[in-house]
Amino acid sequence: MSNDDYDHESLQDEGREAGEGEQRAERRGTRRGVLIGIGVVVVAIALIGAGIFLAGTFRSPQPTPDNTVAVTSLPPEAVPPAQTLPVTTPTPPAEETTPQESTVTVAINRWTWVAAQQAFAVGGFADVVEEGGTCTLTAVGPNGTYQASAPATRDVTTTVCVINLLAENAPSGSYQLTLSYDGPSGHGESEAVEVVVP
Repeated sequence: MSNDDYDHESLQDEGREAGEGEQRAERRGTRRGVLIGIGVVVVAIALIGAGIFLAGTFRSPQPTPDNTVAVTSLPPEAVPPAQTLPVTTPTPPAEETTPQESTVTVAINRWTWVAAQQAFAVGGFADVVEEGGTCTLTAVGPNGTYQASAPATRDVTTTVCVINLLAENAPSGSYQLTLSYDGPSGHGESEAVEVVVP
C-alpha cells in the first residue's frame, strides 16, 4: 500500500471519528437541554404552587355578612289610657218611706272610689232577666248622703246594674254603699259595702 493510500484512509478514519464525536456531543447537548427544560418547568410549577399557598395564607379574612338591621329608634312605651267613667250626677235622696218588701235579690260584686273623677264606681246585678228596671246607688258618709239612679241592662241570666256616682269634694272617711233595683218583677236591695275615701 502506498503512502498516499494510507494517508487517505487515515483521513477517512479521522473524519468518521470526528463525525461520531460531533454526533455524540450533539446528543449530549440535546439531553442536557431537555433536562434543563424539565428543571425549569418543575421550578416554575413549584413557584406557582408556593405563590398560591402564600396568597391563601396571607389573604385577609372576608367579613361575615351582617344580616341585622340597624335600630334607629326605640318604639314608644305603651301609655295606658286614662280611666274615664260616665258619671251620674247625684240627686237629693228620696224622703224616707216605709221600706218596700224585697222580692228581687240584689248584690254588689265590684266597688271602688275613683279619685281622679271623685266618683264611687259600683257594679252589681238583680237575679231577674227583664227590661225596664232601674238601679239606684246610695252612698252614706260623714257629710251626708249621695244618691244616683241609672237604667238596668238585661243580660243572659241576670239584670246588670252599673253606676258611677259623682261625689265632688266628698270628705275623707268611710262610706256605706247600697244598690237597689226596681223593675217589673219587684224591688230589691243589696247589703251595704264599705268604701274609704282617702
